[in-house]
Amino acid sequence: MNGTFKNLTLTAVLLSFSVSAYASEGVKNISSENDPAARCSAISALGAAGDEASAKELAALINDLDPAVRACAVRAAGESRNEFAEEALLANIEGYQAAGGMANKGPYENNLKARLKAIDSIWALGEIGSPKLMPKLSKFYTEADDVIKMTLMISIGKLKANSKAGPFLF
Repeated sequence: MNGTFKNLTLTAVLLSFSVSAYASEGVKNISSENDPAARCSAISALGAAGDEASAKELAALINDLDPAVRACAVRAAGESRNEFAEEALLANIEGYQAAGGMANKGPYENNLKARLKAIDSIWALGEIGSPKLMPKLSKFYTEADDVIKMTLMISIGKLKANSKAGPFLF
């Protein structure tokens, strides 16, 4: 039994080292010279690394020039519960809101890409789950159309240890 525990501990250490090495190697593939698929793979590695430097690097990629890379970074930020990404994700929603995108424009609105980026950002913020996001998300709710409201309700419901979410959703 003791030998099994040592083997499991050794395996965990090796796996942790392997993920960190893969993330370090992945950072090299984030260069804008590489194709979006390679960059998305590298972003997934950053999200899996779990260290602060990788989380900050990932958060910076939320504003990348390539829309496919931005989408990968938003997804990875949500999946890894990257709190360093909160500011950039909120800025995506605020930018959409400031451009008048939260009004009920329908399927042919001016900037569909900005709308999708806002929806993805709302989802990622829900996955991050920080209760300090409640005031911002509830403010967005009051100015949103039905699709965005539904996305916001789901994300608000995911906020951890948030006593305000229940009454708000009710």
